[in-house]
Amino acid sequence: MIVDLIRADLHNISPSKSIKVPKLLHVESYETVHQLVTTIQSHIAPNVGGVQVLERCFPPGSMTGAPKLRAVQILDGLEEHRERGIYSGSLGYLCASGTVDQSVVIRTIVKYGKQLELGAGGAITWLSEADKEWDEVMVKANAVATALPRESAPDAGSACAC
Repeated sequence: MIVDLIRADLHNISPSKSIKVPKLLHVESYETVHQLVTTIQSHIAPNVGGVQVLERCFPPGSMTGAPKLRAVQILDGLEEHRERGIYSGSLGYLCASGTVDQSVVIRTIVKYGKQLELGAGGAITWLSEADKEWDEVMVKANAVATALPRESAPDAGSACAC
């Protein structure tokens, strides 16, 4: 479903025959997590600039879920008093030539004075089990937290602001 959502986002800015999915649900294994990865590629239509690419593809469907607009509305209501900061945003660059290279910001530590903040999350689906989702978030957060020097790295469970 998310692949279809992202392909639909790209359809608005790309010739439809240029949209390809060379890698679908490929498992990439890392030290602390197994990640499902899908690669979606397209060529951008000649009349579309980098800013339009960002407008059409942001927020990324891999972060919002589908349907995107309704998911964003629900999140906005649930997170009414909570700023995400850079977490689940985008970091990258936009060149005058129109080249855009962006990355979704996940599992990132931000320092505010002497305080460290770590954003981590998981997907909620119809089949989700709350305890298992929470465990997954803690695995992801602890993997990042353990990369810090021990005196700086709180246990992710105790540092969570939920």
